[in-house]
Amino acid sequence: MAKEATSLGGGKHGHVGLLMKEADYKNISHGGVAFDAPPHPGHHPATLSNVAGTREKQLLKHKADLITYETCAGVINGVKDLIAGAISGEWLEEIDDDTLGFQNVSILEMLEHLENRGGDINYIDIQEMRKERDAPWNTNGHIVTYLLGVQRAVKRLTKAGVTSDEIELLANALYSIKQSGEMEYALQEWDKKAKADRTWEKAKTYFSKEYANRRKHKTIEAKQAGFGSANQIGEEEIIQEVTKELLQQVKSSESNELREIIDQQKKMLEANQKLMQQLMQSCMQAGNNNGGNRNTNTGGGNPGGGERKSMYADWQITKSTDKIMKDDKPWWWCPNHNKGQGLYVRHKPENHTKWQESLEGNGRRYTDAE
Repeated sequence: MAKEATSLGGGKHGHVGLLMKEADYKNISHGGVAFDAPPHPGHHPATLSNVAGTREKQLLKHKADLITYETCAGVINGVKDLIAGAISGEWLEEIDDDTLGFQNVSILEMLEHLENRGGDINYIDIQEMRKERDAPWNTNGHIVTYLLGVQRAVKRLTKAGVTSDEIELLANALYSIKQSGEMEYALQEWDKKAKADRTWEKAKTYFSKEYANRRKHKTIEAKQAGFGSANQIGEEEIIQEVTKELLQQVKSSESNELREIIDQQKKMLEANQKLMQQLMQSCMQAGNNNGGNRNTNTGGGNPGGGERKSMYADWQITKSTDKIMKDDKPWWWCPNHNKGQGLYVRHKPENHTKWQESLEGNGRRYTDAE
């Protein structure tokens, strides 16, 4: 989304603003500019001047506005399709209109809906993140990929309230590099540095550069040995190496503008990681939400005819009376939900239209409170 250029939201961060709340985006945009998805400008300009020069400018502006709108709408629909395609349709059924689909629901509303259904990070998630943080370096991959993976795990653990000791992070990384046998000389030079220079942050920069230099030498040696364009390493891998080196140069730049762009890229990666984590949690916890056993449907469009668990508790999909009380709250049986099979919900069936209309706004969903 950051790569899809646009003039919206200050024009510096692509369409990332679609994934962020307004206040959060203003904090990273230049001058506190908000990201507002544009309305359709119409198929023709609203007014046209009789002056040829002015008329031409109006036509060009309208064409630019139309391109901006179509690009933004395409990004929105594409992201919605990715979200909907990544999980079972039942998780989004409450906000999936039979006619309009997700047209009247924003990307943020879809993500918030999934987050509310998915539950909080628990001890199992924390242990998995610790394993990811402490995993050794796989020498088949770039060391930058390894270090970024560690840093991502650290950030996710921090958000979960778990701190990571930088001395321990550094020790794990150095031991992993030592075990690989890949950069003995770099380790020896590292040990010669002053104690103040042997920190986790400086280690990430130092070993990334040393690894890049080592790969350059290998490429040259392969060419000199008669392997043409370094077939042993692979042209695609060399291109990736150059790209990563450029990113390292950007990271060391003193330009505040470049640093802001890098920070935004990191935030987007974190948002994607969070989305995937929520989707996985939603799937794994389908049988544990609301404190009850989930309904099991066999077949029902499930490829292979196997079992698939419903997102609703048994009491919510099993009709006993038109109205029940659950947790001291009234619930009504509405036949318009659950793909026409009915569901206990917080609105009366005769007010289903009001509930649907409330989905189009940004306020609370309609309920029949008593």
